[in-house]
Amino acid sequence: FLMIRRPPRSTHCISSAASDVYKRQLWVSDNKGNLVQTDLQGNQLQKIQTSGYSHQGYHTATQDGDLIYTDRDKKVIYKITPDKKITDIKAGDWTPLCVHSSRINGEILVGMIKQVEMIMNAEAKVTRYSKAGKEIQNMQRDNKGQELYSVPHYITENINGDICTSDWMKRAVVLVNKSGQHRFSYRGQGQSSLPVESVQTSSVTSWFVTLSIKLFICWIRTVDSCPYYSHHNKG
Repeated sequence: FLMIRRPPRSTHCISSAASDVYKRQLWVSDNKGNLVQTDLQGNQLQKIQTSGYSHQGYHTATQDGDLIYTDRDKKVIYKITPDKKITDIKAGDWTPLCVHSSRINGEILVGMIKQVEMIMNAEAKVTRYSKAGKEIQNMQRDNKGQELYSVPHYITENINGDICTSDWMKRAVVLVNKSGQHRFSYRGQGQSSLPVESVQTSSVTSWFVTLSIKLFICWIRTVDSCPYYSHHNKG
């Protein structure tokens, strides 16, 4: 149990590094754009004001202890090292929303949109960057030319390299393999759609866990080409 002293008023997302040294520290965000680093005793180590929004996985921690977060106003992805060196990745005309640092190879996965007028008309994609910030892959459409994403909110990756993204507008979990090929989109069983919020995975399994705003928890295991589902409804 972790009690954070002077925590953000409303905790929305938590990131931690994978290394033995830095996994003793957490980054916690709220709905005001505050990004707070704490130790496991709950002591605040530093605080950053960002343009981050609630209900979006806009920050992640790397295996080296770097903090990566998106700035949707400036259309930039920032990386801050433990010794506070700052580098950035410019997203051009795209607005970065969610980000994940791969535990497999350290590459950076970013869900982003290109908004024209209203958000309903936005293009969306997931872009893969190298650790150095070089763009190496874009995932935007399936093999039929259909848009994979609308508004990506949270993104993660399992040990197989499958990329799982929760999409607010599609009200679905979208899964592609490491080559960007669409495997499936999950919108819930026995209901028209699943109001998905966060998505997470384990570092030792191929399972994904999603949580909806109605406290509907879904475990998704990718087996061959088909998903296997298990559910727990708390609400």
